[in-house]
Formats: sequence, structure tokens, C-alpha cells
Amino acid sequence: PVRQQFPQIGSRTIVLFFARMHRKKGGALLAEAFATIAGTHPDSFLIFAGPDFGERDRIERILATSGLSSRSLVLDAQSGEHRRRMLMDADIVALPSLQEGHPRVVLEAAVLGKGLLISRECHVPELTDSGAAEVVDVTVDGVARGLARLLDDPCRRRELGARAAEVILSKYTWQSVAQRQ
Repeated sequence: PVRQQFPQIGSRTIVLFFARMHRKKGGALLAEAFATIAGTHPDSFLIFAGPDFGERDRIERILATSGLSSRSLVLDAQSGEHRRRMLMDADIVALPSLQEGHPRVVLEAAVLGKGLLISRECHVPELTDSGAAEVVDVTVDGVARGLARLLDDPCRRRELGARAAEVILSKYTWQSVAQRQ
């Protein structure tokens, strides 16, 4: 488990960004938003995991400058069992993307019942329109407010996660797709 691999996480709430570290994915935006709310949410821990597409240094700089290096990790891409454990152990999966097609990691996190923080630009209307995710504006303030709401209210986070899992099971399984045909 991630908490055993990285004991500095302890019992903190894990916020996971699990995507390419590219400008359009919103990783730096998430780091800036986390920096604005970290002081009022000391029981939170931010993890970035993904290949570097030009944003890793920027993300690390934001976290270091904000004094959050001890409350965050920036990891390379994860695969296999490490990837699965990372998703399983996350409390919140965040993708405040500026542009997406249909992000697989959001769907995977949804079926696991994770609290989701996503932008409308993720283009997952099944989740955004059914109230199964915390949908944020792609601004530092918008992401910070959404993140604070999810961190402040674990019951709401679990509610959104349960709703997200229901949406995926009703719309994305082979059986549900076959029934619609």
C-alpha cells in the first residue's frame, strides 16, 4: 500500500493527480490551489504521479516554494500493481484539466468510488451532469474551493464517490452497453 511505501503520508487524506505532467492537464494549477488551502487542511497530502511532459519542474518548484515538500510527492509514471495501489489508496483523484478527450483515470477512479475533483473540460458529462464529481473552474481559486469542499466533508466525498461508481456501472459495463443497443 502507498501509505506503507511512503510513511510520511501517515493517516492524511491523499489527493492524487494521476496523469501526464503537461500544462493542459492542470497539475501546476492543482499545486497552486493546494498551496492556498494547505494551511487550513493540515491532514491532506498531495501526490503527483505521471510522466513528465514539461511541467514536473514547475510543479516541484510550486510545492517547494510553498513549503509543501514534506506534504507532497512527485513520482514518475506508475504501472501494474503500483498503479492499482495508488488508485486504491487515494481518497480524492483530481484532474483539473484544461482539455481532455475522455480521461481513463477519471473513469477508473469513479468505478472505485473515489471522490473526484474534475473540470468540465474533462468531458465526462455522465459524471458532471449527474452530480457524481466536484466540478471546478480551471482557475486556482476554483480548484482550491473544490478541493477544500472535498477535504472538509468526507461524507460528501463518499457520497460523490458512490454516485460516480453507480454511473460507471450503469453506463460503462459490457452488460449496460449491450442493454442499450
